[in-house]
Amino acid sequence: MQIKSSYTKKRKTPTHPVVQKSLGKTLIRYNLQLLRQPSFMTQVLMNTIMMPFIFLFGFSYGSKDLIHHLGLEYAGVFFLVGVMFSFMTFNAYALVGNIISLDGENFEMMRSFPIKFTHYLKIKFWLATGIQISLTIILSLAIAFFIRLKIELILPLLSGIILSQIAGCLYYFARDWRLLSLNWTDPNQLLSRGLGNWGVFMMTFGSMLFGKYCKIN
Repeated sequence: MQIKSSYTKKRKTPTHPVVQKSLGKTLIRYNLQLLRQPSFMTQVLMNTIMMPFIFLFGFSYGSKDLIHHLGLEYAGVFFLVGVMFSFMTFNAYALVGNIISLDGENFEMMRSFPIKFTHYLKIKFWLATGIQISLTIILSLAIAFFIRLKIELILPLLSGIILSQIAGCLYYFARDWRLLSLNWTDPNQLLSRGLGNWGVFMMTFGSMLFGKYCKIN
């Protein structure tokens, strides 16, 4: 009777939410550990964040006095600027476009664990997407404050960035799954998948043409 009573009490204890929460934190820490590769992160930041930032910073430096006087009627323009800036940050070097393949040899082990693999992929996606969006917003706000952009124009700028970032992250996350590579020994093998450097060039050049078209119209 004592054994049965103890067993009944244990069954009444709500352990599942605690276990799931602890598992989620463990998976997040594991994925953050995957990003601790200096050579990989340096190339990701330089090719997806720093280069567009340098380009837009140089472009806005000479016209910051003019931009400061723009009014709410240019809200649509700055929404498109946010979209253009997001397009410039997405290429084969995007963090969210390599986050699955970073598992490497651990990928099959993670699939063998008694957890929903879709749940694991969701954690990967939202972690990488959150980092990508956060970095882009921080750099965009730095430029906006430097050129003294009005708050009513910052909001559509951020709206364009966030919406296009989510769409871009969905595409590149699916691309990583489609071009999944697990036997890599150097991060460059991941970053050169698909079109490689040609893809980076075409995306950057296409974003510049898109911005030029919006400016003309």
